[in-house]
Amino acid sequence: MTSFRRMTMLGVAGVVLALLPTASVHADEVFKRYEHSTDIDCETRTEDGWTVSAGVNRNISAEGLATYAVAEVFSEDGSVDAYGQADDIVFEDGRIEAEVELFDHDDVFFGTAHLVGSYQIGASTVWRGRPLKMLGNQYLVRETTFSPVAVQWQTLNVAGVELVTNGKGVVDFSCDGYDMILNDKFTTPHRLSIPVEEYRMSQPCSPAPLTDVIVVPSEAGLSLVLFGEGGLVGDTSLDVSDPNPQLLLWWLPGSQEPVYAEITAAFTDNGTPWTEVVTESGRTIRTTAQPLEMAFRTTVPDGSPVSGTCAIDRVTSRVVVEPF
Repeated sequence: MTSFRRMTMLGVAGVVLALLPTASVHADEVFKRYEHSTDIDCETRTEDGWTVSAGVNRNISAEGLATYAVAEVFSEDGSVDAYGQADDIVFEDGRIEAEVELFDHDDVFFGTAHLVGSYQIGASTVWRGRPLKMLGNQYLVRETTFSPVAVQWQTLNVAGVELVTNGKGVVDFSCDGYDMILNDKFTTPHRLSIPVEEYRMSQPCSPAPLTDVIVVPSEAGLSLVLFGEGGLVGDTSLDVSDPNPQLLLWWLPGSQEPVYAEITAAFTDNGTPWTEVVTESGRTIRTTAQPLEMAFRTTVPDGSPVSGTCAIDRVTSRVVVEPF
């Protein structure tokens, strides 16, 4: 049992660590993340029911600079008939030059999109969000700078559909453009402390006429699955603090729709809590479990009452990660 608990919580720690910023930082510093994107997208609808769109995107982040142009043609029902993307374009210093080849679902050449024009970034609006809790005692503060982008096309056509020729609009179309800068700051506490809470079955439980009752890991509340004879399955997500009836869904074999029922559950302490502390590879995992008795009652789809008691552990763990 101890070995199982140890492996489980080390696995939780691994998942938590994978979510941390992938940068080498020192304790009590601030880890920063920057992203600057400029996006322009134009669209029109043709008389024969097609919608054509074309646009350019420029993105600067820790991964470097990426620019690309896209164009597509899709039908009235929203299905895409042809699509293309090109990375070798000009989208900087107020200039746009791009050529995109479009292909259909069978990789047959459909046409070419030509984009030539200029753009101008307008006045900026800056706002700073409130600190957002990320992992345990780590917080994120985001500053967003947003600016509208105006575009003046010299040439804009998609697979033979002329939107702009020699700087003059041929058909009505609309363009959306924006320039956005995200400045993120993550706190890096001297010790990153992450609480994790879950429920586990401490021993098998199968009150008749049920064949099995199990707890499924869940981030919110307690997810309970009930198994009955003939392939009957019921599932519910319980609020353990609510003594009132809660929703239970019964699923019959081959049925596409559930049968709705109610389940009432009560939880009482049933034993002495145990605590385990594991320190390994710069992290400490402190796990405390409170044995509980869950008494529940519900009905199966034919209306017959079902009740029983099951032994469950409420497991609270705290993962403390040392500085990187």
